Amino acid sequence: MVMSESYARVLAKFIEINEDRPVILFAVLKMDELVDKWSILISADWITGENNKEVFRSLIKILQDELEPSERDDIARVVIYDKNQHFIKLMLRQFKAGQHILEDAKVNGNIIHEGYIIALNHPE
Repeated sequence: MVMSESYARVLAKFIEINEDRPVILFAVLKMDELVDKWSILISADWITGENNKEVFRSLIKILQDELEPSERDDIARVVIYDKNQHFIKLMLRQFKAGQHILEDAKVNGNIIHEGYIIALNHPE
């Protein structure tokens, strides 16, 4: 199965269990020194300091349920970002939804070696 399809399922399930609230960014990236592992980045304006831990736990559960063990083994980190963080704003400007990043891209001092932008929605 194509990796982006696996993560599209993860995102669909994540949105479904969170009352169909949209995400601003859902990306799966090989970054910086972690060239052989994936970083999962998510940002949504409804994720707050109060519900961050609960949202994180629900995302981990979905990853465990939806991905094959080999896919889970390739994940180095899962990060939830505030939509106002500079890194997220740059990601929104530099990439588009559905994009497969194949060449090194520099974002705010971070190097993305490869990646999939599963969802990218500019906040209103």
